[in-house]
Amino acid sequence: MIYVRYLADLHVHSHFSRATSDHCRPRPLAAAAARKGLTVIGTGDFTHAGWRAELDAELVPAEDGLYRLREAGRDASEAQAGGDARRYGDGDGHGCGYGDGDGDAHGHADGQRTSQSTGTRRAHNARATAREGMRAGAPADVRFLVTGEISCIYKQDGRTRKIHHVVLVPSLDAAARISAALEARGANLEADGRPIIGLDSRTLLALVLDTEPEAALIPAHIWTPHFSLFGANSGFDTLEECFGDLAGEITAYETGLSSDPPMNWRLSALDRLTLVSNSDAHSPDRLGREAIEFEAPLSYQGIVEALRGKGGRVAGTIEFYPEEGKYHYDGHRACGVCWHPNETLAAGGVCPVCGRPVTIGVLHRVAELADRPEGFRPAGANPYTSLVSLDEIVAEALGAGKASKHVRETTDKLLDALGPEIPLLRETPLEDVAAVAGPVVAEAVRRVRHGEVSYRPGYDGEYGKLTIFRPEERRELSGQAALFGFALSGAGRSDAMAPRATDRHHRHRGADLGMEGALDGMTEDAAAQEPELELAAPRAVARQLNLAIVGSSPPETAPSWLEGLNASQQQAVTARKGPVIVTAGPGTGKTRTLVQRIAFLLHEGVAPETITAITFTHRAADEMRTRLESTVGRGAERVHVGTFHRFCAEVIGEALGAPPLVLDEREAGVLAAEAAASVAAARGTKRIAAPAEAFSRLKSRGLLPGDPGVPSALAEPYRRYQELLAAAGAYDYDDLLLAALEMVQNDKRVSRVARERATHLLVDEFQDVNPVQYQLVRTLAGDGRNLFVIGDPDQAIYAFRGADRRFFAQLSADFPSATHVRLTVNYRSSDTVVRAANALMPAANATAARPGGQLVRYVAVDAPREEPRAVVREIERLVGGTGMLAADRHGQEHPTRQFSLGEIAVLFRTSRQADPIEQALLAEGIPYRSLGQRAVLATPAVREALDILRCVDRPTDLRFLIALRDTRFNPGAEALGMLKARAATGAATGPAAAWAGNQNVPLAEVAAALVREDCLPPDARVRIKALLDLLAELGALAPTATAADLLLRAAPPEAATSSRALRQLVRAAQDRSLSEFLFRLATGQDADHESREDLSRPGEGVTLLTMHAAKGLEFPAVILVGLADGIVPWKDSLDGEALEEERRLFYVAVTRAAEELVLIGPPMEGTCENVAGCESQNRPQGQSQGQSQGQAEPAPRLWCRPASRCRSYARSRFICELPSDILKLIDAAADTGKAARRKSIPLQHRLF
Repeated sequence: MIYVRYLADLHVHSHFSRATSDHCRPRPLAAAAARKGLTVIGTGDFTHAGWRAELDAELVPAEDGLYRLREAGRDASEAQAGGDARRYGDGDGHGCGYGDGDGDAHGHADGQRTSQSTGTRRAHNARATAREGMRAGAPADVRFLVTGEISCIYKQDGRTRKIHHVVLVPSLDAAARISAALEARGANLEADGRPIIGLDSRTLLALVLDTEPEAALIPAHIWTPHFSLFGANSGFDTLEECFGDLAGEITAYETGLSSDPPMNWRLSALDRLTLVSNSDAHSPDRLGREAIEFEAPLSYQGIVEALRGKGGRVAGTIEFYPEEGKYHYDGHRACGVCWHPNETLAAGGVCPVCGRPVTIGVLHRVAELADRPEGFRPAGANPYTSLVSLDEIVAEALGAGKASKHVRETTDKLLDALGPEIPLLRETPLEDVAAVAGPVVAEAVRRVRHGEVSYRPGYDGEYGKLTIFRPEERRELSGQAALFGFALSGAGRSDAMAPRATDRHHRHRGADLGMEGALDGMTEDAAAQEPELELAAPRAVARQLNLAIVGSSPPETAPSWLEGLNASQQQAVTARKGPVIVTAGPGTGKTRTLVQRIAFLLHEGVAPETITAITFTHRAADEMRTRLESTVGRGAERVHVGTFHRFCAEVIGEALGAPPLVLDEREAGVLAAEAAASVAAARGTKRIAAPAEAFSRLKSRGLLPGDPGVPSALAEPYRRYQELLAAAGAYDYDDLLLAALEMVQNDKRVSRVARERATHLLVDEFQDVNPVQYQLVRTLAGDGRNLFVIGDPDQAIYAFRGADRRFFAQLSADFPSATHVRLTVNYRSSDTVVRAANALMPAANATAARPGGQLVRYVAVDAPREEPRAVVREIERLVGGTGMLAADRHGQEHPTRQFSLGEIAVLFRTSRQADPIEQALLAEGIPYRSLGQRAVLATPAVREALDILRCVDRPTDLRFLIALRDTRFNPGAEALGMLKARAATGAATGPAAAWAGNQNVPLAEVAAALVREDCLPPDARVRIKALLDLLAELGALAPTATAADLLLRAAPPEAATSSRALRQLVRAAQDRSLSEFLFRLATGQDADHESREDLSRPGEGVTLLTMHAAKGLEFPAVILVGLADGIVPWKDSLDGEALEEERRLFYVAVTRAAEELVLIGPPMEGTCENVAGCESQNRPQGQSQGQSQGQAEPAPRLWCRPASRCRSYARSRFICELPSDILKLIDAAADTGKAARRKSIPLQHRLF
């Protein structure tokens, strides 16, 4: 095994990452690496499929696990790339303006420390040979190692964590497998080369190692405040807190641009890890500003083993001066406050200008966590070299801009004459530099080697500024060339030159720089005498700046199960005279009260088998069951907890002796359409529209085909539909309720069994019952003494499904002696949110257990098309930015706390509004999850997989026909016609009229016979046989396989990676049998398909859902979008009871918010008398604040424009009912404009 010395930069980005140069492509990157003196560079961004395809096209395997450029066109491309490598900025010498970690957006390179004796370096021939090899590099000699950076944003231990990770893998194939595993977890890898995912760091590490055991994960730029392992804003205090039991798998860490090795040496916990430095380059000319020097085999395994300390070694690092990093000091950029950590402590961490906490910088954070004094150097610590980029040195020496022609020409001349940049800056004799570029440039190089630079430290996202010469020095040196020449000749090598005197903002680190013996023997006691940051109370300021988060639920139950309940809750739980009717407003502990009621019954000696708790969604039933088990423990599993439809299916199963065949919405729709079509054809009339929905509405009212209330136009199609169901021996969603009610009322055996199970009946969300459900409850409840119902008529929002809130009052009329309890203390929402809710529903008269709260934000946008972008901006604000530029921008606002992505929900009135929001989030790379089963089940891949699996679970002719006709196995019209003709002869049968025949032979067997007879068209025969083979294969697996596995096998082969909806449904199907999974889909409501993992760990992303689907959920931060009249309230519901239901829907949406509520909608029209902050309030029409008579009228505020300009897009009438003192108005267009103006000039210089 051959060990060689070489430089590597493993943290790089491609042009697929945000705010990167378009030159971040393989050949320009290789050319820039050769120009810098790098042998190995990371590819970056391996999670992006487009980049992997580009790498596959441009690279070929080289040494084990490494790649090189393809030979084709090599000479021409290298010549072109070599020229381009000198000018990758925007023409002014700046690189990309995006900063990951500390500062890719930087126009200069942050150099850091070390000067080594050239004589020492060349003492060994092997090292000299390696150095010469690095000098001779060409683009074709550069090696690529497959790497990527992954950003995790999640909630852990009560705080939002935002951590970046660099992942190394041995091949593009391994990169594709890890990417597929991430996509299977719902990650969006298409929007950004450095994706944002909602997994925690430990889960990411486990996923990477499970997928590719030879991979390595390195925590990136570990001190950056916003996105790092130890970051002050969103990081941890220890490696173990972040990675848990897998912390031992982490063997290296990346310092980041705002820290250097001596700062990291102060933490003994890092001693076992290998310190590395990389550039995090977003443009080719930023490559190598930090790098790793390896002494190891040139291979993937050689590099990884060196990082693990198991073979080869990291011999040192190239460093950036940390003072130039944009997070080195503490401060407030917006206020112009830049502080040393001691100044921050003296001020209590509070900005004197705005009175808010300052941003804690890297120097401060290191001192907080350090257990060693400044100046301590661990035994065996590697040397490091601090450098400034060559073009910046030349610019300083010449007193010109880096983009100037003189600087470019001088830089090119140096590189052409003396070789790659890093070896030139580290070891080329100064006489040689002076001979090519003059003595002033040589003196600048000498000063950088010795750390003799002045600096203005960076802080709060503001880059620092390094200075090599004062203007008078430059003039003096330029005029004294002869004297400088004498100094050069007298001193010989650069290491002989005396350092300059230093002051507070002047660095000289000669003692650190390559003089291996200078500090190696320094003891703890000796180091303690060195100057040190005076941080007497570690972590104090950071902890002071974290706002305590109040829980959104009542206090946890103490060992006595009644403790923690308020008086009203206790009254409801312990009431002995039934029925008990509990009105529970939002956030008042409804589910907890119901669970404790069951606990009370068990405590009173009631047998668990006689208790039935019914709710409306499988999700709510799962939550209730989990809470009950944790509350009462043993015996909880014998309590019957489920939905109305599960209870009814079990009643029917008891009567039939087998589970009923339940058709889902798709199957029922096929039969309903066929029934309507057959009747229309027989009558010669037009077919009725949406027959399945029409029949469902009739059934929810308890109406059968022959009942008087059925419209004449529907009676015959409805009758035919019921005949088809009966022929199939099947029940649709509504039939379960009707059939169960009929059996309970008329079948004594079934009635007895059902009543025994529901001796004590508890019903959740009682305001949502329809007439059939109410009759079922009344029948089971008997005299009502053991009946307990809980709900809130003010949250009745399902009238379109047949629900009727009046049954709440009807129950009181039916049982005049019922016990009534009202829960009004909201434990979920802040006082501000509760006041907004009370304004919409005054009769609720709720009180908040959590005082205060953030003002409700109303974000005014100019048109519906601008709403998705406003949603993205608000999400960025709530999380404190998902990227470095956003973090800097939103850091200026100093929010009271940062939310994780999983704590944020975006609610809208209709599912159709979701599409543009999803597109906006995809474009920004923000992870999200969509709740609402209809959209997921309607996607082609999911629909096809379910069509096939239904036929596997309970084969019927209808199901086989759907699986054959509506999937990839469709054999075409001719083959379907032959199958239909054979079935019609009596050889097979189907429940549909067009396929009617004798009930003898299943349709699948008829198809198999046609295949055997070889009488089908060839392609059709292949397709039908393939379906039959797949059904047989899945049928054999079904008894033991999970629904998740079967879904993946049934779906089109490419869907596992291409279909986000399929991946979401697969997660929901984990650990469920096929029958149970299909039953939940057939009888579930919105969000019932959501996986248990997604519900228990919502950090996967922002939640998108309709206002209806949000019922029963809560989120720390809620964004309500589309608040325009005609949407909220809906255009067809603008008066009477329909308008009141719209009001209740908005009330439900508002009360989902626990801490922060954001409203997005049209601008306010005219004078906004109800809205605080509107500049037209209490002033004459057209006069703005600060405008006196005679002054020119300024442009009106967006929310104050005349109504005539907003008629087609007007704010919701409900907004005007909110109290004026709780609203904060945000002009989105004005904010966007200001942001654009603010960043247009400086950021363009940095970006491109």
